[in-house]
Amino acid sequence: MNEKRETSGKQPSGRGASGKASLQFSRVNLAFAAGAFVTITLGFWLLSTGSITLAPILLVLGYVVLVPLARTMETICPSRSRPMTIAGFIGSV
Repeated sequence: MNEKRETSGKQPSGRGASGKASLQFSRVNLAFAAGAFVTITLGFWLLSTGSITLAPILLVLGYVVLVPLARTMETICPSRSRPMTIAGFIGSV
């Protein structure tokens, strides 16, 4: 039960030389994430004002469609967007 895993000299993907995990998102990923954030925020705001029709539609759209697209868009079309780190995005603003 107590097995030791052998590690090769290679570092896991997504890690830099320092060993810290680096998330790489493209501009497309960040655009979908921003759209998801706005859609979900608007959905919760409409829900607090009493909307029982539009608010759930926006929340489902945000959580079920836009958030997964923001996470997986790089694997869908990797050649269309260039990778960007979060630190690079914050530095470019």
